[in-house]
Amino acid sequence: MAKKLITFLGTNQYVPVNYSLGETKIENCTFIQAAVAQILCRDWTSEDQFIIFLTKDAEEKNWNDSKQNNNKGLEKTLKELSLPLQVKTVKGAPEGKNESEIWKYFDLILNEIRDCDEVFFDITHGYRNLQVIALTVMNYAKALRNNVKMGGIYYGAFEALGFASEVNNMPLEERNAPIFDLTPLSAISEWSAGVNRFVETGDPSIICALTRKEMKPILAETEGKNVTAKKLKALAESLNAFYLNVVTCRGNVLTKSIKCLEQNFNDVSESSTELLPPLKPLLDRINEKIIDIEDNYLFDGINAARWCFVHNLTQQGYTILQEFIVSYLEERYFPGEKINDKKYRELFTSIAASFATPEDPKWKSLKENNQVLIDRINTDPCIKEFMIAFSKLTPKRNDMNHCGFVDGPAKSNQLIEKLLEHIEEMEKLRQSLLERDSHTSARPCGPPQP
Repeated sequence: MAKKLITFLGTNQYVPVNYSLGETKIENCTFIQAAVAQILCRDWTSEDQFIIFLTKDAEEKNWNDSKQNNNKGLEKTLKELSLPLQVKTVKGAPEGKNESEIWKYFDLILNEIRDCDEVFFDITHGYRNLQVIALTVMNYAKALRNNVKMGGIYYGAFEALGFASEVNNMPLEERNAPIFDLTPLSAISEWSAGVNRFVETGDPSIICALTRKEMKPILAETEGKNVTAKKLKALAESLNAFYLNVVTCRGNVLTKSIKCLEQNFNDVSESSTELLPPLKPLLDRINEKIIDIEDNYLFDGINAARWCFVHNLTQQGYTILQEFIVSYLEERYFPGEKINDKKYRELFTSIAASFATPEDPKWKSLKENNQVLIDRINTDPCIKEFMIAFSKLTPKRNDMNHCGFVDGPAKSNQLIEKLLEHIEEMEKLRQSLLERDSHTSARPCGPPQP
C-alpha cells in the first residue's frame, strides 16, 4: 500500500513562518507544502509519493527559482530536505475557474490514486473549490478503487497572521501559524454516505463499521470499561445482526434480534452520545427503522414483510410473509410443538393450497387424513381466508426462487407490486382476526381431537 501526499502550489508570494501541527513545529519554513511533508512523511519510503499540482503560473513563480521567492522555489526546497519518497509534479494543471476545468482537475487527481493507496491532502492553496474537489475525488475513489483510505486533510492557516505584507514586517519568532487537521470532514462525508444507505436500503453496514472504528481506540484505552462506548458498539452490532437476519430470512431468530436491537437502542438513547456526535441525529431514524413486534408470528411476519418491501428486499418479503404465517398456524393449532417441525409446516402449506384449488383431485388423501383439522379451520372463516391468501404467495415465491425459470414468469415490477398487494391484504385479514378474537372468549386452538 502506497502513501500519497497530494498538494496544490499557489501563485502568491510565500513568506517564511513557523508552522505547527499538534506538538510538532517546523520553523522558518517558506512553503506550507514543505512543512506538511516534513511533519507527515518522515517515515515514508521510496514507494510513497509527494504529488504537487502546478498551474503554469505556479510553476513559474513558486516551483522554479524566481525573484518572487528569492531564487529558491519549492523544487529546490524539497531537494534540500532529502525526503525519503518520490516527488512528482503534475504540470499544466487547470486553475479550476469553470466547470470544464473543474472536471479536468477531478480526472487529474483521480488518476493519481490507485488501489490500496492511503491518501493525504494539503489543501492550503489553490482556488477554494479544490477543497471540495479533493473530498469529492476521495469519495469517488473509495467507490471506484479497492481499499483506498483517507489518511488526512490538512490546511495551513497562514491568514491567521494577517496579510503577507504585514507578516513580512513581523519578527520571525512571532510568525506562528497552525496547521489544521480537517480529516473529520472526510469522516462526515462517510457518515453521510452511511446514513443515506441506511435510510434508502436499511443496510447499516457503513454506519456500523464507522461506529466500531470510532469506539475501538476508546475501548482499548479504557480496557473496555467505557460504558457509553460499549453501548454504542453493542447498538452497532445488534443493528447489523438485525439487518443480516432479514436479508438471509432468519425468521427463527428475527424477533429475538429485534428485541436485542430495541434494548440496545434504549440504552444508547438514555446515554450521552458525545463520543459519537454524528450518531445523535441518526437515532430517530434508527428508531423509525425498527420493526414493531408483539411476539406474534402473524403480526411480526406481516410487519417484517412490509419492512422488506420498503427496502426493496422483495424475495425476502415473500419468504418471510409465508413462513411466519405457517409458524402462526402451527402455534395456533398445535401449541407446544416445535415451530420448525417439517411435518406440520408442510401440512399447513398443503391445506392452504387445497383451499385455493378445492376441486383438484390431488387433495383427496390430504382431506381424508386431516379431516378433523380441516373442519376446525372451516369453522374459522378468518383463518381460512388467511390460508387462501397465503397460497397466492407460493407461485411468486417459487418464480423468484427459481430465477424465473418457470412457466409464465412474472416481470420484476409485477413481483414487487404484488408483494405490496399481498401485504395489504394480509393486514386487513389480520385486523379482522384481531377484532374477532377480541370478542371471543376462546379461539380455536390446540391440536384437533379425533
